[in-house]
Amino acid sequence: MYELTDAQVNTFHQKGWIGPLDTFSAQEVKIVRKEIEAISQIELVGEQKIRTFSHIDFGIKTVNNHHLYCKPLSDIFEDKRVVSRLNQLGEPNLLFWRTSIFHRMPAQEEIGWHQEIEYYGYYPDIDENDLFLLFPKGEKPLNLTVWVAFEDITSEMGTLSFANGSHQKEFKSIKVPFGQGLFQEEKYVRNLEAEPEEKRYSKVFEFDENEWEIESVPTVKAGQIIIFTEKLMHSAPSNNSSKERWAINGRYIRPSVTVHPQLLNNDYIDSYGCDLRKHFSILVSGSNNHKTNKVVTINRKGD
Repeated sequence: MYELTDAQVNTFHQKGWIGPLDTFSAQEVKIVRKEIEAISQIELVGEQKIRTFSHIDFGIKTVNNHHLYCKPLSDIFEDKRVVSRLNQLGEPNLLFWRTSIFHRMPAQEEIGWHQEIEYYGYYPDIDENDLFLLFPKGEKPLNLTVWVAFEDITSEMGTLSFANGSHQKEFKSIKVPFGQGLFQEEKYVRNLEAEPEEKRYSKVFEFDENEWEIESVPTVKAGQIIIFTEKLMHSAPSNNSSKERWAINGRYIRPSVTVHPQLLNNDYIDSYGCDLRKHFSILVSGSNNHKTNKVVTINRKGD
């Protein structure tokens, strides 16, 4: 039941994504959502209400990496119902390295078209200290994402849209004035006064959706997942409903990839204020013959 068909595997390689796929029960993800909701608070920034999330280990507000201390959340992305499907896509050795909460209040803005160029170390316009991942030279970059719905999410609430096949192309990023970028929530959460002047900008991509086959996911039920590669151009529309939208994603890489390469230079605090010495990756399948990263075989924190 939790295996991909040959047709689904082919679709993933052609389009860059597959789903929604039945995976977890509504009750399973409800438990995780309650854990996440318990460390959140609603704040008013300007005229927009947003929900922020307090990270117990890092001591800051962030949407990232709450699985490091929240075992029910980590369990979702270590689950064989997820990992076995990723293995079918041709990746036997996988590290689970990151999570991000994708929550939207009613009327909260869209996320524009983007691919995660910050994850790939061969882009010259990205500051070395801002890289999340550094891929070995000559290795084809891979960064798989599993997006999980915590509730039934309709198109009105804002699901996901994909530019089919765009993972085969690299798109140039462009610096634009702050607040005009693809992540509109930047203006709520970024502290410009704490940033050097040369970094006080936003980004968009040289991407014309009219040149691509755009496919939007109409509805995702609670517990369903969508798998895609982060090289795929994707976006999420604004939440035009009266309900909050709850979703989260987890990301996976090969063990040969260096996570947070600034650690190699004894640079422990990232641009978000996180102490990277507290970060670890989890080997969810296969073997790890590389010693660069801090890796555990299972997340026991929270037991």
